[in-house]
Amino acid sequence: MIEDHSSRFHDAIFPDMYGNKFNIREKIWKMTEHFPLPIHRATQTYFDWLTGKPYDNQASPLQSNPWLELGLGFIEFFAGIIVWLWIDATVKDIPLILISWFLTISGIVQFREIAHHCAHNRFSESKPLNDFVGNLISIIVQITEFEEFQNYHNATHHSPEKLATIDQDPENLIYITEELGFVLGKSKSFYWHHLRQTVFSPRFHVRTLINRFKPNKKASVIQPRVISLLSYSLILMGMSYLTSWAFFAFWFVPIQVSFQVIALLQLLSEHVWGYEAHHNESPKSLLLGKCMSRFLGSVPPTEHFLEAPFSWFNWLLENVGYFMTRKLVLCLNLPVHSYHHAFPKNKNWVNETYDLQKFIDGGCQNWPRCFSEVWGLWTAIDVVFESLSSSSEDEVE
Repeated sequence: MIEDHSSRFHDAIFPDMYGNKFNIREKIWKMTEHFPLPIHRATQTYFDWLTGKPYDNQASPLQSNPWLELGLGFIEFFAGIIVWLWIDATVKDIPLILISWFLTISGIVQFREIAHHCAHNRFSESKPLNDFVGNLISIIVQITEFEEFQNYHNATHHSPEKLATIDQDPENLIYITEELGFVLGKSKSFYWHHLRQTVFSPRFHVRTLINRFKPNKKASVIQPRVISLLSYSLILMGMSYLTSWAFFAFWFVPIQVSFQVIALLQLLSEHVWGYEAHHNESPKSLLLGKCMSRFLGSVPPTEHFLEAPFSWFNWLLENVGYFMTRKLVLCLNLPVHSYHHAFPKNKNWVNETYDLQKFIDGGCQNWPRCFSEVWGLWTAIDVVFESLSSSSEDEVE
């Protein structure tokens, strides 16, 4: 039974080796507070983005907007393709290949989350424009057809009572427990082992890819996926003209496989899927139990760089991993997906990390408490696995 997960990761405050408690974001802030002010501000603005959590009472120094984020997605996506074609025309350089993969996948992940906000009519004030951008992205990325996703997502996934329940949120929880095989009531070690197996399973990747391209038989209009299949066929023919089939496959297959792994990790860490609702639990309490904020970062060394170079090198290496996770898994406002569920009509979604911090600084007014926080993608997945391990079908119906 999962009574309350907040004791597991409340407030992101953990004891150090001496038993003292500290806040990760506070330590990162203090790391540069004695630097010249412009450097301190620039560094902390970067860590606002990297961690997904601004420091206390900090306003956003830079305001993004949906069009800027969409443009960034297109730049990354096509830059990855251009780099790949340049590699094929010149030298097969492994670092450049990795850069091409990274840029293309980053653009795809960016598109996917933008489509999600189009489904909420939050990309633009114009619903036709939201629908157009959402459908365009679903064609490019090959995700669930936009209209189908929009209807289910808004009516079911954003209902506190229906969210993360077997009988009313089947496209998520049944998919996780039955199709993916993360059966309720198993041990955490079973789930971690099964996750490793799934990531490297050809069956998982082939089935997922087929489902992404499979047309929806219930549709009554021209299928977006039919259009997408035709578009991809033209792209394949064009790319085969510009590069060899073998080299193209070496670009296309890793990107598709990586995207499906990324989508899996994002889904598994998105909500406390095994949360057990109490009788007559309020909608706000349900959201607090089923949602969590996912931040990235670790405490920097307290010693001077010259005194502990290896500690600093290890910390910087960790931050490279956090950067990759932020770009490829928890992009845009995904670290504060909890806040999105609390305020799904918030139009300022591109700057929502600051909105959540303002909400916290204001004492989370009119809510029983603030959202629980976890630091690290693997920690978030571990919390979800703990909830699945402690649950049964009867508890999450």
